[in-house]
Amino acid sequence: MSKYDVRVVGAGGETDPEILNMLEQAERDAQQEGAEVRVNFRWGQEQLALVKEAARLQGLPYQIYIKKALYDRAKADVAEHFQLERIRAGRV
Repeated sequence: MSKYDVRVVGAGGETDPEILNMLEQAERDAQQEGAEVRVNFRWGQEQLALVKEAARLQGLPYQIYIKKALYDRAKADVAEHFQLERIRAGRV
């Protein structure tokens, strides 16, 4: 569960005032925690179009959707890694 109040408030466009407020709050939180780091990567048009559609369906700006998806996947990968280590060590 996210610590942010995430609600579907429109089509996910960055012009929605509630979405802009959520973005601003997330940026303030990141700055307070000293966690602001920029990451850049390149995608093809079809890949980005798919991500934007998924974000729209979730009611989120696509940048927030990407952050959430990557973070959730990373947590799952780390948890899976340590679970496999426990299984290999016979500690399950």
